[in-house]
Amino acid sequence: MNYIRSKSGTSLVELLVATVVMSFVASGILGLTYLNWKTNQRIENKTDGATAARQAIDRIAYEIRQARSVGDYYGVVMPPTMRVVDDLGTNDVTTDISVVHQSNLPSGEVEAGTATLASPQFPAPGNPQYDNSSATITGWLDGQSAPYTLGNDCLILQEPIFTTTGFPRAYNVAGGPQPIECLDTWVYKVVRDTRPDHPNEYILQCAGFPGPNSTMPANLRRRPQTILTGITGPMGPNGTPRVFQFLESSNQAPIDTVPWANVHDISGVLVHLEIRRQQASNTATQVGGQQAYVAFKQEIYLRNNSLTTVSATPAN
Repeated sequence: MNYIRSKSGTSLVELLVATVVMSFVASGILGLTYLNWKTNQRIENKTDGATAARQAIDRIAYEIRQARSVGDYYGVVMPPTMRVVDDLGTNDVTTDISVVHQSNLPSGEVEAGTATLASPQFPAPGNPQYDNSSATITGWLDGQSAPYTLGNDCLILQEPIFTTTGFPRAYNVAGGPQPIECLDTWVYKVVRDTRPDHPNEYILQCAGFPGPNSTMPANLRRRPQTILTGITGPMGPNGTPRVFQFLESSNQAPIDTVPWANVHDISGVLVHLEIRRQQASNTATQVGGQQAYVAFKQEIYLRNNSLTTVSATPAN
């Protein structure tokens, strides 16, 4: 039996049809791959922003819990004859003793010259190490000079400096009634992001001001560092983010500003951050039915450092 071999092959029309079909299949696969990549990118960006915000709050929380005080503990150390700061005036040094009465400081400490009236500003008039000139540093994005004041956009913390045996260090001040504590100062500031592609956003910066015998890392001394970007709120009545509020032991409601007479009563800080979602535009209020920002809020309380005693051997 003879077989006749077919000489027919794939026609041009069949080849074109197969090419079109494969193109549709490839387009679908590529579309799904791109959609999956974009979804993963959004999740990663959201996770990165949330992680950065949590790390910033964790850092602030650690500093608050270690702090000796909020504000400048060196506000005024008051022997009976020392002039004090007028809470109701322009923060100039006056002889008005009413601020001491408002502060509920123990009268025995005031009479003995061992009472300290902390200040909502750094550096305070009684600070033995820093004045406005020495506390003014370059690197703040808003170019602010000292003094820095506790408020919604500024947090001032002071931490004790310890000896190798675990006692708080102290040093003598010329003419002072007694050795005073060695303290490191941390200033956190919320400043506007000046980059043109980040309108309506703010940046959190931090700078350290070392005290005597400080072990503060050299790269943090008097050099503002960027802690967090992408802050969008919550916005306060003055049109800037209300990131910091202050908690008093005698008042449950958080306060935005701290009068001189109330600094000693601050027991904690309320930190509230809103971070813009990476996929949101700078003017969007919602993305996919959700808010255009991720919010974080935490109340952080100081440990009771009022009963600590300084090292028996002052470190001059």
